[in-house]
Amino acid sequence: MKKSICILTSLALIVCALFAVVGCGDKEDTRASRELDTNILNIWQDAYGSVWVELENYEHDDYQFVSISSQSATSIDFSLDGGKTWHLCDVAESLFPEKDRGVYQIISPGTDGTFTFQLTGAEDNQFPDPSPIYNAGDVLSITIRVPESDTYKASAWSKAATYTLKAPAQSTTELFAYHYGAFLNDKSSYEGLSPNDFESDGFVAYKDANLIKIGKLASAASATESGMYDYTFTPFEELSQSDKAQAAKFEYKFVSKQEYTQNEDVAGTFTPDVTTNEDNFLTTGWIVGSNGIAFDADDPDLLWAYDIEIPDATTGETEIYTQTSFVLLLRLKATDDTTHSSVAIFEYQLSYAPKQ
Repeated sequence: MKKSICILTSLALIVCALFAVVGCGDKEDTRASRELDTNILNIWQDAYGSVWVELENYEHDDYQFVSISSQSATSIDFSLDGGKTWHLCDVAESLFPEKDRGVYQIISPGTDGTFTFQLTGAEDNQFPDPSPIYNAGDVLSITIRVPESDTYKASAWSKAATYTLKAPAQSTTELFAYHYGAFLNDKSSYEGLSPNDFESDGFVAYKDANLIKIGKLASAASATESGMYDYTFTPFEELSQSDKAQAAKFEYKFVSKQEYTQNEDVAGTFTPDVTTNEDNFLTTGWIVGSNGIAFDADDPDLLWAYDIEIPDATTGETEIYTQTSFVLLLRLKATDDTTHSSVAIFEYQLSYAPKQ
């Protein structure tokens, strides 16, 4: 009798254990499935080494409930290791919104020449600490998916796109003399320069007839005037072979109205906008000219007119002048191993007169 009771008790325990296992099993995921309709269009690095990815159909704003505050309808999961780990990134919404570009910054450069994943997502969506370290020459295998939410499962992964990391290029600020600041001048203005109290060494962009050329300026302490410097200008035709080889690495671009709306002062807030865009993104229109590039002063698309207020110290009144200019951008071309450089911006004043 006791034996029968023990058997029954054992069977009951087994049945209860089975029910417990079933009860403690994984809960069925009832969230809706989501298709991946987002595509990688471009991958590039900016002048400073950050990696940007441009996506098509990057918004997925079907109704969903998301309990993670950092996640939005433009958030995308990125993986650089074949889907082993995922990181949530959000779109840089302020960049080219009129072009409907979904641009994401996924890699940031460090101060020691290395690169790390751009940590913009929530803590629980970031790579483990420490984040993986990447170096120039490493090949990234970039995969994306639409992230999971409280309403949807994560989508399928995209086909991997590869990109080889490049080292940031040399800064253009180290290459140019900036004798006239951000102004581009005629060749004659560099010939026979008077001594001054500052050093001025490096390349200069100058206008020679209808061509923009690259020359070089060198300064040396004056032998006759204490604290002053004499300047020697070398036009493009007389540059050394090594300097000509360096000048051949530059590419040029004129700022056009087709690309930038004339709604800001070229010499004011408009200028940083131009350099920021050109430093960071895949903008077009860059050209190479080994012996100079032609400029058409009659092309209205390249002429920028804006007003400048000039206070009159005598009368206390303000006079308004209209300046017409063209704006030239210069940078070092990207190579197989380095990114393009940051942009140097120069303005050539075509006219300056009281506003009519």
